[in-house]
Amino acid sequence: MGMESIQRKPLVLLITDFRGLIPQRIDACDGYDLDRIAVVLERAGASVHLVGAHQLDFRTICHREHVAALYTSSQQPRYRQYLQDIIATLHFSGVHLFPAFVHMLAHEDKAVQAFRLGMTDIKVPRSVVFGSRQQAHEYLRTAAFPLVGKSVEGFASRGVRLIRNIREGRRFVDKHMVDRVLRKGRSLPSRVIQRIVKPKPVLGILMFQEFIRDLTGDWKILIWGDTACGLYRENRPADFRASGSGRFSFSDVPVPVLDFARETLDALDLPWASLDIGYNGRECYLFEYQGIHFGLTTADKGQFYYVKGADGAWNKRDGRIQIETEMATIMAESLRRCGWLPGSRPDEAMSTPAHTGGDSA
Repeated sequence: MGMESIQRKPLVLLITDFRGLIPQRIDACDGYDLDRIAVVLERAGASVHLVGAHQLDFRTICHREHVAALYTSSQQPRYRQYLQDIIATLHFSGVHLFPAFVHMLAHEDKAVQAFRLGMTDIKVPRSVVFGSRQQAHEYLRTAAFPLVGKSVEGFASRGVRLIRNIREGRRFVDKHMVDRVLRKGRSLPSRVIQRIVKPKPVLGILMFQEFIRDLTGDWKILIWGDTACGLYRENRPADFRASGSGRFSFSDVPVPVLDFARETLDALDLPWASLDIGYNGRECYLFEYQGIHFGLTTADKGQFYYVKGADGAWNKRDGRIQIETEMATIMAESLRRCGWLPGSRPDEAMSTPAHTGGDSA
């Protein structure tokens, strides 16, 4: 599509939190270099506007064509809900979001992840999600143990337990039920009793996941298009959990893990992602993913990364990924495919190439 079809420059919103950040970096108190992202996008032909989520003018946005946004989330549940409501409004107004709205819903929500992954061919541990005590207990009667129980929120292995038998499973279920509900068709005596003795909570949300044996750890892979880096996380001592263990090493990433990460990115239609991948030397399994608000320790502390060439081979390069340049380049290419931007790749206009060994900060 030529220049004549573009009425004016597309508007790209960089939507920050209340501190002016799009977190996170190594922790949630720091964020991306938004100036670098803006420079790449502006040189590609976009108009870039940095704006706090609380400052958005929805009326102006919904009446303008060609609006895209890179946005923030939060690990604080109530503030995340506030941001999610805002991003949902933009999504339903036709704003092109990076990443798509479904991936904001999946942020710190393992249930959404499980449902989304169930629509793909990505190899994942079998997972089932429950919202009621009765249905979860019924599942446990025929379940194969051990299995992994997970609360749907949390990070660094919080709320993750190995369930060895039905008794442990029921205890895990009951712990995650928070809402009381009165039975239908109650008799008068039952209604009187329930006014005095409150019934036990029977509604909540949790998931059970197949336990993958013979893994001593997992791979944390960060990937932006065809550029990736990774580290290996050992399980905690006498435990099956690797996330949050603090026992990690920047080892060479096996090619099957890199290929699996790239396939996952395509299957989930993600521009970039943080992936927890189990690999037993034969098969890869995706345990969890995040497309937003994930930590960058793997990229900011590593000394090498990988770039997938036109021949499909992964080439190892020294240095660190220039994260913001990669993100902005991916965004610009996506807008170009939409017909919103003309011209050459935005990273070709930069004085520093996208794939260099320079620091990303």
